[in-house]
Amino acid sequence: YESLGILGQHAYTVMEVREAARGAQRLVRLRNPWGSWQEWRGAWSKGSMELARLSASRRAEMATTEGEWWMAYSDFLRVFTSLSLCHPLTDGSIGVLQGEWDGTEIGLLDNPQYLVKVTRAGLLRAALSQRGRRQLRDDLGAGNTDLPIRLILLKRRRRRPGDQRPSVSTPGQMVAESLGVAGRIVTLRAWVETGNYILLPSVQRGASVAYCLRLVVQGGAARVSQHK
Repeated sequence: YESLGILGQHAYTVMEVREAARGAQRLVRLRNPWGSWQEWRGAWSKGSMELARLSASRRAEMATTEGEWWMAYSDFLRVFTSLSLCHPLTDGSIGVLQGEWDGTEIGLLDNPQYLVKVTRAGLLRAALSQRGRRQLRDDLGAGNTDLPIRLILLKRRRRRPGDQRPSVSTPGQMVAESLGVAGRIVTLRAWVETGNYILLPSVQRGASVAYCLRLVVQGGAARVSQHK
C-alpha cells in the first residue's frame, strides 16, 4: 500500500473511530508520528470525494492536522496486519523490571524468574518488551529482526512438611501464558488469588538481548522480586 501512502514496517497511531454520519460507514482517524511527510491517499483522505460529499459543518468537525487522516474501517482492516492496545493503569502499580537474556538459556526454566507475592487478589497484567533492533534490521536489510519472546505465569507449589526450599526447576502449575511471537512486545493477563507465583520471560534459545518487564495487579496488591 505504499502507492497509497502507507509504509511497511512502520507504526501509526489510532486517534479516533467514528461514523461519517449516523448509521453511515465507520471511519478511523490515524496519525503518522513522522508528521506530514507521508499520508494516506485513498478513500476518505484529505481532498477525497468522500469528504467533499459531506456538509461543510461535518467536514469542519472532521478536520485533521498535518500527518493525520481518515480512513474507511474496511480499508484499515486490509492495510494493517496488527494492532497494539495500551491499557492506562491508575492503581496497583508494582513497577518496571530490567533484565537481559545472556544466551545461556537452553530450557524454559533456564530463563530469568520473578517471584510475585500476591497479598490481595486482583487482575495481573504483565508486558514483556525486547530492546529495539531497528539498527540491526537496517544493517542487514532484513524485514523483521525481533526475536521470538513469551511470558509464562506459574503458581508456585506450596511447601509440604519436610520439604526443602522449593527448587526453581519445579516452580509449580501453569496459570497463563502469552503468545510466543517474534515481536517487540508480548502481554499476559490473569486473575490471581493470594499466594506466590513465578513469572518467566522467555526468549528464543541461545539469544542474547536486553528486555523490560512491566507488571501490575489491578484491584489487588503484590510484591515482586528476582527469583533466579
